[in-house]
Amino acid sequence: MFDYLGQDDNLSDFRRVISDYFESGDDKVQLEALTKFEIEDNYQKIIENISARPKTNRFKLKPYILSSIAVAATLAIISALVFQFHKPLDSRQPGNNLAHAKAYLPGSNKAFLQLSNGNRVLLNSIKDGTSFKYGGVTFVKNYNGEILCSVDNLTKPSSTETISLITPRGGKFKIVLTDGTQIWLNSASKLMFPNRFAALERNVVAEGEMYFEVAKRKAQPFIVNSGKNQIKVFGTHFNVTNYQDDRVFKATLLEGKVAVTNGTSSTFLQPGQQAISKHKDPHIKVLEVDTQQQIAWKNGLFSFKDTELSQVMRQISRWYDVDVKFENNPSRHYFTGKIRREAELTKVLEMLEFTGVRFKVEGKILTVQ
Repeated sequence: MFDYLGQDDNLSDFRRVISDYFESGDDKVQLEALTKFEIEDNYQKIIENISARPKTNRFKLKPYILSSIAVAATLAIISALVFQFHKPLDSRQPGNNLAHAKAYLPGSNKAFLQLSNGNRVLLNSIKDGTSFKYGGVTFVKNYNGEILCSVDNLTKPSSTETISLITPRGGKFKIVLTDGTQIWLNSASKLMFPNRFAALERNVVAEGEMYFEVAKRKAQPFIVNSGKNQIKVFGTHFNVTNYQDDRVFKATLLEGKVAVTNGTSSTFLQPGQQAISKHKDPHIKVLEVDTQQQIAWKNGLFSFKDTELSQVMRQISRWYDVDVKFENNPSRHYFTGKIRREAELTKVLEMLEFTGVRFKVEGKILTVQ
C-alpha cells in the first residue's frame, strides 16, 4: 500500500481524501481515534463517513475513485495519522508552538482520603496489598490499585464519621464501599461517605464526576447528594457529573431506575436517559443519550459529540492538570469524536489542531489562540 502511495498521482488523490475526511465545515471535526487493530472493525464505517461527508469547494470525491488497495492504504494512514499522531498533511499542519512544549503525561491513579480528624492518607503512596484501619473501617488497597472498605467486626464504629475520597486534577480512582457499592471517580472529584451507613438509607455526597454501580438493598435505598440535586436508587448503574465550573448537573442512567430531584422539580429516569439540572434553573430536562459516550472517561477515552471547545478544554485541564486561557471567543468551535486519554497532552493538542485551533504551552499554562 505504501508503494501505491509512492506514486505522485495516487498520493495526490490520497491527500484529497484525507483532507476531505477531516474537512467538516462549521468548525466541527471528526476525530475517530482508531488503532491499527480496530481498522477492520471500523472499515465500513470509515468508508461510509468518507462517502457521506458533505462536499466542499476545495475538495471533492467525485472526480476520482480509489481502488480497494488505495482505500486500505487510506484507512491505515488515517489510523497512523490520527491515533499515532504522525505529522499531519501540509494543508492541515498544526502550528509550531507545541514543538518544544514540555511533555505532560496523562492522569493516573491518584487520590487521598481526608479523615474527619483532618489527617490525609495518600493512597497512591500505599503499596498494593496493604491495609489500614480508621474509625472501625478497614481500608484495603488491592493489587488493582482499588480501595476496598469493610466494617471491622471487632471494632464496629460507635459513631458516624464522614470520610472523603478526593482525586486531584490528573487523578482517578475506584473505591468499593462497605455495602459493596463500586464507585469510579474522575479527576478533580470528591466523594464523601460515612464510616457506617444509617439503618434506613445510604447517603453519600458527590462533587465532580463519578460512575456508580450500587449494591442492591431494597430496604436501604442509596442516595447521592450533589449540590442542590439528589439521586435516589435501590441498586443500579449511573453516572453523575457536577463540576462547579460546568455549572450544570447531569445524571445518566445505564441500568435500573432512579429518582432525581433538584429541590424544586423531580423526575424518574429509565436506562438511556439523562437528567440535566442547571444551577439557576428550577426545571429538570430529560434527554435520550448515548450512555457509552457519557461513561467514556471511565473506559479511557475523551468522547465528544458536538462539544464546545470550552468544554473540551475543561476536560483537558482536569486530566492533564494544566490551566487553560483563551485569547479569543471559543464558542465557534465544536468537536465530535474520540481521543484516548492515555496520550500525552501535546499529542492530544496536535490532533485538535486539525480544526485550525492553535495552542501554546508555557509551564502549566495552556493558551488557546
